[in-house]
Amino acid sequence: MFDYEWGVIHPTLMITTRSVMRGFKRYAQHRTPDGVSDELYQYGRHDLGWYAFSDHWLDSLEDLLAMFHGDDYPQRMQPHNFGDHNFVIELLDGEVIHDQPRPFTGRGGVKLVNFIARREGMEQTAFAASWNGDYAENLRRIAASGLVKRAVLNTQLPLDAATFTGTLFEMGGVQTYAGTEELWFADLADLRSYLKVVDDDHDTAKVKQELVDADRSFSMVVVERVVWDYTADQPPPRPAVENPKSLEALLLHQEKPWGRWNTIEPAHD
Repeated sequence: MFDYEWGVIHPTLMITTRSVMRGFKRYAQHRTPDGVSDELYQYGRHDLGWYAFSDHWLDSLEDLLAMFHGDDYPQRMQPHNFGDHNFVIELLDGEVIHDQPRPFTGRGGVKLVNFIARREGMEQTAFAASWNGDYAENLRRIAASGLVKRAVLNTQLPLDAATFTGTLFEMGGVQTYAGTEELWFADLADLRSYLKVVDDDHDTAKVKQELVDADRSFSMVVVERVVWDYTADQPPPRPAVENPKSLEALLLHQEKPWGRWNTIEPAHD
């Protein structure tokens, strides 16, 4: 039932909610496949066995706040609560470290996503400098060998948990991880080979030891579904709900506020 709620109903609500489509430039879903062995989870699985996550691309945090405080999002999206209350929310800024001439995203294969906790006592600014410096250079060098199709490093940005008060996300942990690492592979065999290369790479091991609290970090091996991407060279069509003469816009106009669905309305000609 989760896959149906998350994979069918949730995106359908999103593309028929104007503020969502104004705010989110790209939306992707990730789901763990069955039968992946534990050794492919570089930092181990999360203790709660998390098996799904989404990423939402925004131009600015203000776009998210406008969505939360608008007219349509609270009424249409807020009640669709279908997941567990144990989750995390990260506001991140990403950099593509390595890619193909045609970006390798939404093109099959598998992803390794590492959620990185910084070492005890290290400030976020120091983490970010090394993460986007020495660590990025080592990753770029290893990725050039051909095993990695695409690599992205994301760094935590400041975010106040109060941002999510009154929304679907207020139960989640906010800004738990200093950064995330996204690595795309053609298949599990290439992922396995990559992990062997990384384990044997002295420079990478040295930087990781300085940066990462491995015990508080975790990994996810996932398949990726790009639901829409308006940052792509060939973006999809704009949603029909933005056309006031569309059936979707008419449906939205007919929706009533909560508690008024069974209210008798005045007759009109």
